[in-house]
Amino acid sequence: MCVTYLSAHKASGGSTAVAEDETQDEARRLLADPATHGGGKVEVVETHANVIFLGPELAFKMKKAVRYPYLDYGTPERRRRFCEAEVEINRRTAPEIYIDAVPLTRERGGALALDGAGEPVEWVVRMKRFDDGKLLDRLARRGELTDRICRDASDVIFDFHQQSETRAGRDAAADMAAVADGNIAELRRHGEAVFEDRAIDLLEERTRQAIESGRSLLRQRAAGGAVRHVHGDLHLRNIVLLDGRPTLFDAIEFDPGLSDIDVLYDLAFLLMDLLHRDLKREANLVMNRYLARGGDYRGVGLLPLYLSLRAGIRAHTTASAAKGPGDREKAGEAQAYLDLALAMLEPDHPRAVAIGGASGTGKSTAAAMLAPTLGEAAGAVHLRSDVIRKRLKGRRPEEKLGESAYSSAVSRRVFHTLAEEARTVIEAGRPVVVDAVFGHARNIDPLSAALAVEGVSLEGFWLDADPAILRERVGGRRDDASDADERVLAKQLGNLERPAGWRLIDASGSPEDTVALIRAALNEDNSGAPQGRSRL
Repeated sequence: MCVTYLSAHKASGGSTAVAEDETQDEARRLLADPATHGGGKVEVVETHANVIFLGPELAFKMKKAVRYPYLDYGTPERRRRFCEAEVEINRRTAPEIYIDAVPLTRERGGALALDGAGEPVEWVVRMKRFDDGKLLDRLARRGELTDRICRDASDVIFDFHQQSETRAGRDAAADMAAVADGNIAELRRHGEAVFEDRAIDLLEERTRQAIESGRSLLRQRAAGGAVRHVHGDLHLRNIVLLDGRPTLFDAIEFDPGLSDIDVLYDLAFLLMDLLHRDLKREANLVMNRYLARGGDYRGVGLLPLYLSLRAGIRAHTTASAAKGPGDREKAGEAQAYLDLALAMLEPDHPRAVAIGGASGTGKSTAAAMLAPTLGEAAGAVHLRSDVIRKRLKGRRPEEKLGESAYSSAVSRRVFHTLAEEARTVIEAGRPVVVDAVFGHARNIDPLSAALAVEGVSLEGFWLDADPAILRERVGGRRDDASDADERVLAKQLGNLERPAGWRLIDASGSPEDTVALIRAALNEDNSGAPQGRSRL
């Protein structure tokens, strides 16, 4: 990839003309000087397009005078405009970090100053310094990426997407085809030095097939408001914990084509990053939390394509970052991304698993643990009746509902919605795990009927445990989507029936024990023949 450092000169009055690369060298010295930061130590971090100067309290980000095919920081005026845009765009999610865009000025004596009285010759973004150890990629490397952090990050992303402006008029299918073509061209540019031609050929074939089969859905989603002005670069290193809350920063400012995208394509970068780090359980948790908040299950059929495109981008950008043909570490990482891009487009088989039982049997825990192990890409979709009920009432999963939300009429709506969403997932060719009490035929019949339309049979498991164990578990619940208490449990006991044909599972042990029993039964029942018909 060709990078051009510019040398256009600009004279002012009697001062000596200074080339832009020389001005930027001066700017580097000024911003790296401890005196600029009150005397503290300064760390310098450099990327292909930016230089960041990290002081004790503040950070300054300078855009290099470079041009890439996808990015043009070639003039001071463009850099000023993009610095201002970066602040404006990122203050949507991180006002605590982004302060302003400030000029570097040429003073009377010829020296460069930060926000001085002279003529602006360069611009930088001024930010508040944060603890790098709280970046989510650092937490992931240390094994500290907890379920709570994943859940909160998913909520932050969902809320941000909901508040983002829609972008009408984009041809989402053409946009994805352009991304795919760019990926393939860049991968081929590296040639046999990094990637095998046959792997690139296979990725090209699978990607074109996925775009063609998803063309109608891509356009429907664009017409329906799914394309919004979002983040565009949403991976773990661009999320940081501030006061314990995941905060998104460093969104793309230089090309609307990279940030005016389907919200699920935005989310897919984070999911892909987790999968690349062998954190499939966390990826599944983030995905299901996000989907459960909005019920956007039609879009899951596009996730394999989106995940593959994100991995393909990482494959060629990682290869480009190699220090030379002998950089085996970068070459190996680039190959791992290409392998992931191919794996995301492996054919999947629709499968529907239901987990029922009284409150406290661990249905939702078992379903959440089972979902990442079923299917390709980020695993199975997990549908939970408790969460659907909250969504239908306009509440977050952990918010409590009054008794009126548990009327027969509301419950019928909940189970009808669960059935339709399960069918939508199966119709998209993805596996699904559903959990609910399921103690009566009226709650199961809509689900079985919806799946039958897609040619898929429901694989049911009924969890059971001693009532004393159930009471202890229900009494110890905190921060959970279920509103059931010991009074509700008492009404359930003796009033629920195991559905005909469902396997009885002893749930008196640990969640791991329960899931192991379910998986053993699933493996025993699995004949290897795929069910249903896969289509977008």
